[in-house]
Amino acid sequence: MTTKQTFSHEWSLICQRSLVDRESNLLSIIDAIEQVTITVPGPVGESSDEPRISMPIHVVSRFRKLTDTGKELGLEVLYEVRNPAGKMVGDAVPVSIVMKNGIRNYRTRVTLGRVPMNSSGLYMVHVKAREVGEVAYKRVGSAPLEVVINR
Repeated sequence: MTTKQTFSHEWSLICQRSLVDRESNLLSIIDAIEQVTITVPGPVGESSDEPRISMPIHVVSRFRKLTDTGKELGLEVLYEVRNPAGKMVGDAVPVSIVMKNGIRNYRTRVTLGRVPMNSSGLYMVHVKAREVGEVAYKRVGSAPLEVVINR
């Protein structure tokens, strides 16, 4: 169990895509998404648990090393999407991070696949993390996505 916090989650956001310039390592975030409106043709059963709509979600996050121990810091990050009822939808996506000695900032870019969406409301991408070797994940951040489904 970690006694002193060694990292922090600075931010996460949802976007259509992101690019990293190979020469400068600068990150370009393309089309940040806070709300999406989807029009569904024909009748769709609101009560059905069967996914009627799905879309890929691309998440960019930034983590920061808080202590400089002269060692690498390994993190295991887990991204989960929760629907307006708080139920997890789609699959959780794990990402491994290694912050090498002397590196204090680390960005992740992950596509969560096609996330099923059956109802309008606030969907949340929860970011959970733990140091390598720890048992439990801790939620360290989230990114909201408002979904409006017009029927």
